[in-house]
Amino acid sequence: MAIGEYLHRKKIPCGQASDVTMFKALAERHHAMLSKRATTAYKKKVDDGRVAALPPKAQAFLMAVGWSEDRFLSAYAACFGIMGKPRIMAKEWLSKALTARLLAISGLSWALDSKNRGCDWEHFASAASVEMALVELYRKKLLLESAPARALHKDLHDLFLSWVTNQVQIPSDGGSGLMIVQCWEFADNIYIQASEVEELHPDFTKIRIAWEAATGTSKVLKQKVKKAPKDSIEAMLDGLKSNKYLQCLDQEEASVGTLESLSVFAISILGHVVLWTV
Repeated sequence: MAIGEYLHRKKIPCGQASDVTMFKALAERHHAMLSKRATTAYKKKVDDGRVAALPPKAQAFLMAVGWSEDRFLSAYAACFGIMGKPRIMAKEWLSKALTARLLAISGLSWALDSKNRGCDWEHFASAASVEMALVELYRKKLLLESAPARALHKDLHDLFLSWVTNQVQIPSDGGSGLMIVQCWEFADNIYIQASEVEELHPDFTKIRIAWEAATGTSKVLKQKVKKAPKDSIEAMLDGLKSNKYLQCLDQEEASVGTLESLSVFAISILGHVVLWTV
């Protein structure tokens, strides 16, 4: 709730890139650098005026996250930098390039030996680039400004770290022998020091009040004028009248001995009780 309240209060853009194919024009610019043949083909398209412009939706997204087209291309290229590797290892999982890291831990699979990488890998690289833009937009500010978010971030980090298998590494300081280490980091590449996390339990009442105020879901805001409570017999009478199987309310329309005639009789008695009871 605290995270949701923060995102609502800060008006963090969301849901603006449901279709990553809108970045196809930028993807084609990158694909033109994959080979001499691709470069020649793209140059011919430029000369012929056949290169599509970036759609308004894509332009609006880049403006919302504060990215330039070159920034998107840089993130996109980082994905292609790891997608051709036969195995994704710890180096890619802990890459300083956020898009590469996001893609490495995503669990997605792609055609490693594709003969048309520009077409086959485009959706994966575009999705990772869009995710990176959104993460950079709010994640660090969220962790710095929201104590509950920091606490959750640390708890999840400690949990995932406890599941990691030991790895053997050569000491970086040039020492002899091998080191047994455990290493795990979030894909957002943001590390929170233990000293920055408050040990106090969050006040869920205050969090809920802030959430309701930010999202407009407070019961006080939505409170409506209540109708006067009905008498139990009157409520039963209304229920019988609205029952789709007992729709006949006129004695003249009800055949003698039928369920409809019994319901009309019962309704008339109950109505009499309601009217004359004091």
